Amino acid sequence: MRTSVLFQTLTRELVGHRFVLSMGFSAAAGLVLHSLYPINLADPILRLIAINRPVIYQGLLWSYSLFLYSTPFIVTSILFSLAYVHFYVPDLNQGAGRLPLFPAPELRRDLYLVIGELHHQLKPEPSPEPQWQSIPERGLYTGIAVVGAIGSGKTQALILPAMRQLFAYRASDSKRKLSGVVLEVKGDLCRQLQTILDGCGRSQDYVEVSLHGNLRYNPLNNGLDPYAQAWCADRARFRRAT
Repeated sequence: MRTSVLFQTLTRELVGHRFVLSMGFSAAAGLVLHSLYPINLADPILRLIAINRPVIYQGLLWSYSLFLYSTPFIVTSILFSLAYVHFYVPDLNQGAGRLPLFPAPELRRDLYLVIGELHHQLKPEPSPEPQWQSIPERGLYTGIAVVGAIGSGKTQALILPAMRQLFAYRASDSKRKLSGVVLEVKGDLCRQLQTILDGCGRSQDYVEVSLHGNLRYNPLNNGLDPYAQAWCADRARFRRAT
């Protein structure tokens, strides 16, 4: 039992550092091969190439040296990959550490959006020292797309928490608090946003533009004549039907 645990621990460590070990082994093997099998510079064909095509000659020398180092690296990487597939056992007893205290949006000095937890970036394992995964202010200006099936939780998991964080940032600072436009296309997102603003102390900042509120917008109320408006409406109805 103890031998098995030691073997699993050793395998886990070796596989975890396989890239560094492969690099070290390939460097050592390349030096040994270079000393055992040096290129024969006295070869008449190489001398002829060196006289007539010096660029090709230098390329052949560099390719031969690179081959002596790259081949051991490829072989070692394949062996470590086989060990990972057949012998690697993840440490399931290692649990995730405690996250730092969640930064309250109203107390943040800089603008950023926390979207989840950050553990190991290259290994699918929990980290003993996880951190908050966040998007900095500059990343918020590039646009964010949330993709998922209907009912997968896009609104509850990301949209609403994002609005809570963004609209709570500097909520008491009239010059630095954020503003935004929320386009409601389904459900009661605007009602939920109004609740979020109430919780941030920004109930007076909620302005609703609708067909039933104090501020109304009618897309047909424009400078077009009645005939053009009717044609546009009929055209849109035809596109929806087809």
